Amino acid sequence: MPAQILHKLTHNNAVYWASFSPNGRRLASASLDNTIKIWEFSTGKHLATLRGHGDGVCTTSFAPDGKTLFSASLDKSLRVWNLSTGETERTLQGHQNYITCMAMSSDGTTLASGAQDKQVRLWDPATGTTTRVLEGHTGFVHCVAFSHDGTLVASGGYDNTIRLWSTPDGRLLRQLDGHSGSVEGVAFGLDGKVLASASADGTVKIWDVASGTERHSLTEHRGLVRCVRFDSSGRRLASGGNDATVKIWDPQTGRLQQSIRGHRNTVYAVAFSPDDQALASASFDRSTILWNLQANAT
Repeated sequence: MPAQILHKLTHNNAVYWASFSPNGRRLASASLDNTIKIWEFSTGKHLATLRGHGDGVCTTSFAPDGKTLFSASLDKSLRVWNLSTGETERTLQGHQNYITCMAMSSDGTTLASGAQDKQVRLWDPATGTTTRVLEGHTGFVHCVAFSHDGTLVASGGYDNTIRLWSTPDGRLLRQLDGHSGSVEGVAFGLDGKVLASASADGTVKIWDVASGTERHSLTEHRGLVRCVRFDSSGRRLASGGNDATVKIWDPQTGRLQQSIRGHRNTVYAVAFSPDDQALASASFDRSTILWNLQANAT
C-alpha cells in the first residue's frame, strides 16, 4: 500500500520546514508568511502561532526537552522560543545577509546556521553568542547538518561543494566535490559514517564521510532536489524536490523504495517522526502533509 495522508496543515505562504518534537506529539512548521505554527500530531490540531520574525522563517528545531524551539529566518536572525508562553526568549544576530538554514546538535548545546553571507556560524543557544565562524564557501550557504555525536558539521551551498568541519575547533576537514549544481540539503546517517546530499543537479548523492568518496548517485527525481533526511535507524533516506514528490530510498543499496505524491509544488523539507512511522513534508504549495508510512509496511 502507498503512504497515506494523515493530516494536511496549511500556512498563508510557502512552507519551508517541518520538525517534530522529541516525543513526536507536536510538529513545528516554518513559512514564508513569517510565522511558525505548532500542531498536534495525532489530530492535526493547530495549537499556536509564533510571531516575531520580520521575514520568512526557513528552519525550526525543538530542544531535546521539547520546551524550547529554535528558528532561523531571512530577517538575518535566529530566535529561541519559550513554547509555554509563545514568546521569544532570545534573538541571535551576527549574519550579514539572509539566513537560509540552521541545525541543532543532538544534545542541544550548539546551533549551526548558514547564510547568503557565505558563512557558517556556530552558536551557544544558552547565551546567544557566536562561538565560531566557519569561512571557506565561495557562494551562498544553503544547508547545514550535525553528525549525531556533534563532532562534525556539514555545509553545502551555491559553490556546488559540501564542506565537513570539526565542531570543537572549526577546522575544515574535507571538501566533497561531485555535484554540478548547488547543494540544497545535507544529512548525516546515524553512525556519522555516511552523508547524503541533495542538489540542483537533480541528484541525491550518498558519501563516505571518512574518505570523501561517493557511494551512490540517485537520479529518480526530475529537476532540482531540495532536501534529504535519514530516519532514526539510518536505514531509510527521504528526499524531496521540484517534482513535488517525496522519495524513500535504501541508502545502503541506493534503491528507490517508494515515490510519494500529494503535493502540488516543490517539496522543501522532509522529516521522519521519532518512531519512524510517519513523515512530514513541507511544500511551496503552502502545506505540510503528514504521511502514515506504516500503510506501506510489509
